[in-house]
Amino acid sequence: MPVSEQKKRQQKIGKVLQSFLQESLKTTHGRIVLSGLLVGLCYFPMWLGVLIERAFQGSPGLPLMLGVVGLALHELWKKRTQLAKETVADEDRLLGHILIVSGVIFFPFYRTAIWSQSLIWLIVLIGIACSSWGISFFRKYTIPTLLMALSVYPRPGETTRLLWELVTPYRALDHFMAWAGSLTLKAIGQTVEVQGAFVSLPQGAVEVGWGCNGFSMAVNIAMAGLVMGLLLKQSWQKVLLIMAFGAGLALILNIPRITLVTLASVYWGQYWFDFWHGSWGSQIFMSVVFTIYYYIIMGVTKKRSPKART
Repeated sequence: MPVSEQKKRQQKIGKVLQSFLQESLKTTHGRIVLSGLLVGLCYFPMWLGVLIERAFQGSPGLPLMLGVVGLALHELWKKRTQLAKETVADEDRLLGHILIVSGVIFFPFYRTAIWSQSLIWLIVLIGIACSSWGISFFRKYTIPTLLMALSVYPRPGETTRLLWELVTPYRALDHFMAWAGSLTLKAIGQTVEVQGAFVSLPQGAVEVGWGCNGFSMAVNIAMAGLVMGLLLKQSWQKVLLIMAFGAGLALILNIPRITLVTLASVYWGQYWFDFWHGSWGSQIFMSVVFTIYYYIIMGVTKKRSPKART
């Protein structure tokens, strides 16, 4: 993009923001909404800091979350004309204002925990939407609602972990991955024993913990599939199919990863174990998974329905 054109775009965005601030300060509703947005501005550094920290640990959360937020804002921007025409009932506006003001009041007292700040920011977002466009917004605009809800907490894997552990036996996935990894090791001629989450070779043993069972990667891949499916304007059936393919792919490819980490731990020494088990190994593994997943998504989205072929 030429420098002059980029400068014009920045000036246009600046004028839009200036106009928004001036108009918002003229009304009680606008001032309440601005106070709610101030909560988001205060929460943003911690939200971004957690994502950056996890990115250095090999997590793909930073680009995924930025993609989710960007897509949500893009969806709202596309519907700005319809949103401007929405009528808001007095009770909806009052409910929204109560939620926003409650969030503004309680936010300073919950600055120590990321989960409490994210919950308050979610309440504020609900209040802004409810007071600005009515409670029917959540029914009419499900995609931006879902995306914004997904974006408020920078550690979505922890939430899904709690849900997973509520409905599955204790360490079920850890035990399964240890068993599956042992089968791969046996297939290449290793003598292996499995006891729960422990994979034991004559030279040593490795425990498959939560960080190695593939669950977090499956969640991240599924989120990437959600973003890609929506960007490519796929039906909900195809989006869910893409997400399921991604989660399954991450779990399947995690089996050779466990095999590799086990071999590194037992035969290659601490350096190579730390390499493959740490951020560099995770990023290499993720690159392989995302590359394969990209071609799967392209195959699913380009597949025509039977009606299209006739």
